[in-house]
Amino acid sequence: ARRVPRRAGAMGSQCTSGSTCPLYDADEKEPILNATSDAEDVPWRWQPKERRHLEYQQVLQERAFNRRRSCTRVCVASVVLYAIFVLVVSLSTLGIDAPAMCAVEEQGLGAALDLPLRTGTKANTAQATKGVFADVDLTGVWYIKPSDAPPSWAIWLWQMLRAEVLVSFAGSYAAGDVLHVPAQLDRQMGYSSTAASLVKMLTHAFAWDPHDTLDFKFVNSSYAYSEQFGALIKRNKDEWSLPHQMFGQDCSYTLARVVYTRRGLWTTHPRWWPDLLSFMSGYSLRWWGDDNVCRRRCETAARAMMFPGWSACRFCMPVC
Repeated sequence: ARRVPRRAGAMGSQCTSGSTCPLYDADEKEPILNATSDAEDVPWRWQPKERRHLEYQQVLQERAFNRRRSCTRVCVASVVLYAIFVLVVSLSTLGIDAPAMCAVEEQGLGAALDLPLRTGTKANTAQATKGVFADVDLTGVWYIKPSDAPPSWAIWLWQMLRAEVLVSFAGSYAAGDVLHVPAQLDRQMGYSSTAASLVKMLTHAFAWDPHDTLDFKFVNSSYAYSEQFGALIKRNKDEWSLPHQMFGQDCSYTLARVVYTRRGLWTTHPRWWPDLLSFMSGYSLRWWGDDNVCRRRCETAARAMMFPGWSACRFCMPVC
């Protein structure tokens, strides 16, 4: 038998005139809604199931919205506080004398021949006059260009990141058939102003000593091999190809000479220099301006923490 809640009319003996009669006795339990219940058994204060489900969903949505709003407020407050911290620390470095050269230097890449990198010459590349290096010419400045063929997403990603852009063979020296290239000395390698390139510089600052070399063992004047990079294959006098594994895919990039000597004068390559300017459009060039390992690590880390370059340079002077 079902318990039917008693209504006010059934409790006439307990109600006085002018008073409000309760709908239920104090000790009476609320009914359990089930499939056998009919409309007359459901108290008027109970909402239909669909209505209660809708209200429950609304409560859940309001809670989720409030959580997102709280997270947004915390994130915005954190960003503002960190920006204030960076600003205060940066302004505090104005009292420190700026060094003549920062560990990380940066400038725009103009159309004129104003590259800040060392230019390789026959004198500073210690080339032999005979033997395996007789026809090896690595003078000038070289553009690290990803090859367009075969097309792949790895090449597209490499082009977008612009991690490494230029390299010079100045200061290289030969020992037998091995060419040692001090690629991490100051003004030897050029990077871009992208965040990925800054991470690359930070990695090089911690992984390489400035005096570490890239070693290429030359089999002949057009083929060499490096344990770090693999084969180095000559295409023509202004291009060398480096087959490479990038993000797990087989691809290659080209070393293209952008600065070379012509009739005794240094000039830009008619094909590769415009290509470099197009590739670096909207980006500036960065390079190592100092061989101090501590300053390199400090300045790249400070830049990665969103400190301006001038502030990072001044801040790291007393630290290192």
